[in-house]
Amino acid sequence: MKKVLLIVALLTLSLAFTYGQATVGGWGRGIFVPLIFSPDGDPTAASMVSWGPGGTRVGFGINGGSDNVGFRADVIVDNGAVGVGDAQMIWVKPIEMLTISVGSLFDDTLRGNGGFVANNWLRYDFAMAGDDYTFGRVGYGGNVNFEVSLAPVDGAYMYVGLGGRGGIDLQGYMWGYDDDDDPDTPNVPYDAPLELMFKGGQYGAGYDIAGIGVIRAQYLGAGDMGTINAAFKLTMVEGLMLDLGAFIDTDSEATGRIATIALYGNYVMDTLTLHLAADMTLPEADGADMPIGLGLGVEYGLEGGLTIQGDVRLSLVGDDTAFAGGAFAKWSYSNGIFGLGLELTNSSFANWGSFLVDKGAADDIVFAIPIRLEYWF
Repeated sequence: MKKVLLIVALLTLSLAFTYGQATVGGWGRGIFVPLIFSPDGDPTAASMVSWGPGGTRVGFGINGGSDNVGFRADVIVDNGAVGVGDAQMIWVKPIEMLTISVGSLFDDTLRGNGGFVANNWLRYDFAMAGDDYTFGRVGYGGNVNFEVSLAPVDGAYMYVGLGGRGGIDLQGYMWGYDDDDDPDTPNVPYDAPLELMFKGGQYGAGYDIAGIGVIRAQYLGAGDMGTINAAFKLTMVEGLMLDLGAFIDTDSEATGRIATIALYGNYVMDTLTLHLAADMTLPEADGADMPIGLGLGVEYGLEGGLTIQGDVRLSLVGDDTAFAGGAFAKWSYSNGIFGLGLELTNSSFANWGSFLVDKGAADDIVFAIPIRLEYWF
């Protein structure tokens, strides 16, 4: 199967170059950690990516199209295994303002991210600002299978995304009620009522108010309940960006959460960039813990493509306090990065629990030295 996927990818590349209507781009990241050290445990090492162990991400994407029809195919080649990446899709534009897409896809047009500094090195084993922090992209919680998007006037954008959310995937299913008289024994692939496709849909819109900012709102369906996501990005002050968003559950008794509110901002002044992230989750039950997250980051550019970075994170959940910090140096090139860093935390690294550390006590402080390599083209 791996050979078949590789042959298909190479043939697609060949056709793209032959007919000259497609482009090839790529992105990848690898982090080698020669030392992960806990004072009361054994040192370990790992080859990984920012989001966890498992080797290096090596990926590329093929995009092709005309004014009205196109496609996208993402391929990853991680650790000797060929597989599919984030999106495999076909799109058509019957008219200029309307785009219809089908496959496995996402749409970042209105996405509100809060990823900075440590998010691109080794992430920590507690909730921290990152992708979809203030506003989830189309495909948040699972790539959608079908999207209709509309841009009727400058600054306005609307969309409907179906499939891929809440465990409902259109791929491989024929949508309709089971013909079997016994409702307790549905016959695959006829086990997904048509209404679930719409109940699990993603419906949203946004508008860029010239000179002020971007307002957006959406509904993220999950069966008979869902989440309302609204955000506003302020851009009217030169050098300053503030993005405030909220995720409000429609059935807080089922989720145990009324809402999560998140703020991400950055300020750019010459070669200095400051980052701030703050979030809190409002519990449904009286007296329940209210998780709070904080993050601060700084970046200062020097000559020769060198950037010095610092990062501090804090997570408060009841009486449990997790903290982390890091200092980094990265050299930027025309299409990539090389960097070295030092990180510490009383938790663990990269959202894999204790997999990467050997701690004598739960609150031991552990250290890691990441060496980061990254490319894009």
